[in-house]
Amino acid sequence: MNDTANAQFRALIQDFCTEAGLAMPNDSLGIEFEAEGHVTLIVPDPRNAARMLIDVSVLTLPQARADLLLTLHQLNHAARLEHDWVITIDVADRLCLHSQRDISTCHAADLQSLLSEGIERSEEHTSELQSRFGISYA
Repeated sequence: MNDTANAQFRALIQDFCTEAGLAMPNDSLGIEFEAEGHVTLIVPDPRNAARMLIDVSVLTLPQARADLLLTLHQLNHAARLEHDWVITIDVADRLCLHSQRDISTCHAADLQSLLSEGIERSEEHTSELQSRFGISYA
């Protein structure tokens, strides 16, 4: 990450932490916190210094099942034109919503709104998966 992008990311995270009442992290690797019962992670994109990655946990998955994976694919496909969130599965087998934003055009208020949208989407997807598969929250 170049110095300009690093400074922009740090400034955005500092403004966000101030507005959200969160402690500012000591490094520029990002911030992880819990919001409304969902683990949220905001980090610089390692492939594009001008962007940041945002993940909101939805739920912890039981052992992978083909029908569950097919449903996740269908949810991604159905939502692809509705919003900027994509469903992913992280290394801890948690279902997460993932989005990206340009650092230079995002402000702390935008980030707060984006996270609220991610949590709302998370609730929608959790309800859908619970009704289909009886999966519980993370």
